[in-house]
Amino acid sequence: MSITTQQVPGNEMVTVIGIEGTLDASNYRAVMQAAQDAHNTGAKFLIIDLSEVNFMSSSGLVALHSMALMMRDVEAAGSEGEIIPDSGKQKRVKLLKPQSKVRDVLNTTGFIELYEIYDDLEAAINSCEF
Repeated sequence: MSITTQQVPGNEMVTVIGIEGTLDASNYRAVMQAAQDAHNTGAKFLIIDLSEVNFMSSSGLVALHSMALMMRDVEAAGSEGEIIPDSGKQKRVKLLKPQSKVRDVLNTTGFIELYEIYDDLEAAINSCEF
């Protein structure tokens, strides 16, 4: 598996994390670390490019969920500083071009209802708005 991280030119708030190979227990922590590094350098939105992921295990789902939780602290907090619960689709983590096997995993587990999925990078980038 390889991971690439690219800040979108002209938009420092959006980082694209590309994953190639399998996303499973052997490497999901590396993906989460890439997301944490992007978050630490100011990313407000993550686009996870799954176009080259040919298999995702439950550990991959853990990585997606962990990234969504991490990015939620970007959302406005309540008056006491608590995190306001999310409802509906994730606003800060978008998925790009999952292969059919990965899409099947997302569908079977219900994750497909939680993430915006794009087939076009530009559309995914354009959806990143406060």
